[in-house]
Amino acid sequence: MFRIECFVDDNKLPKLLHNMTGLILGPPNVQPVANGAVKKGKAVAANSGEVCDLFRAYVKKHKLTKIKAPQLREFCTTSGWAANSYSYVVKKLFECKLVRKHGAGAAMYYTVVAK
Repeated sequence: MFRIECFVDDNKLPKLLHNMTGLILGPPNVQPVANGAVKKGKAVAANSGEVCDLFRAYVKKHKLTKIKAPQLREFCTTSGWAANSYSYVVKKLFECKLVRKHGAGAAMYYTVVAK
């Protein structure tokens, strides 16, 4: 009996899971890689993994100029943190000078400072 761990591109995951049906014991353990990229056929980190670098990549990918709490929670979950840790993330983004706060209460939002 063997245990196999591997990295699979997003597009190829359904095909892999379909092909594994009936061959494996129990359900497969599928986990997304938050900071993964492929370079020269190897799985590597897309950036340093720091909050500021991950946020820059997220903002660039989603083309955001303004961001609210629900979007920050989504950023946290896609980056591997709990959704409730978005206040810590905002604190770190202020330290990196990547966001500015506007408004108060439910109307509060953050503008993304271009760097």
